[in-house]
Amino acid sequence: MLCDPVLYSDKFPVLVDAILEEGPLSLNYVATGKDMPDIFELFSREVTQKWDVAVLLDAFQKSLSYIAESNNSQAFMVRLGELSLFEIEIREVRMYNLQDEFTSGDGDYRIQVSAGDFGLAEFPLYVSGLRLCLGYFWKFPEVKRIIAPVYTGLREEQQASLFSQVGMTLILPRADPRLPDLFLIERQL
Repeated sequence: MLCDPVLYSDKFPVLVDAILEEGPLSLNYVATGKDMPDIFELFSREVTQKWDVAVLLDAFQKSLSYIAESNNSQAFMVRLGELSLFEIEIREVRMYNLQDEFTSGDGDYRIQVSAGDFGLAEFPLYVSGLRLCLGYFWKFPEVKRIIAPVYTGLREEQQASLFSQVGMTLILPRADPRLPDLFLIERQL
């Protein structure tokens, strides 16, 4: 199953990869010891305030350990060679209320992409990375639809563009600024 619990270590095998002109693109589980500084850097690029690094690294470590032990979520890193492009989390939608107007069903999964300011590489590499993720997620028969919420914020347009470029469709624009736009892609039969 896609969201089976894993035991985190400092290195995980490559789950899926692609060789691009720019180098190897890979998808791995998050390895907490190795990836925490990269994840912190990606998150810190998404906000304008300064954070207490020690407190946040501890919180991220606990959060990712919780995800690893969960039966309904998982966290991954997409890398270009040794460069961490983005962290992506996938969860069963039934665990979260995305919008009152959206009805989730069995096989619905939610993704959340944390890519900082999308400034570590050319934007098409992020698109290739997300395509790599989707290809991996579709290998699991329990995944029928993937939903991506896009919240109001600094990277809103980039995330919307990323999801559109991998074939996701805006199915529910936000009616309230506190709610996300919802993008969706379905398994192709």
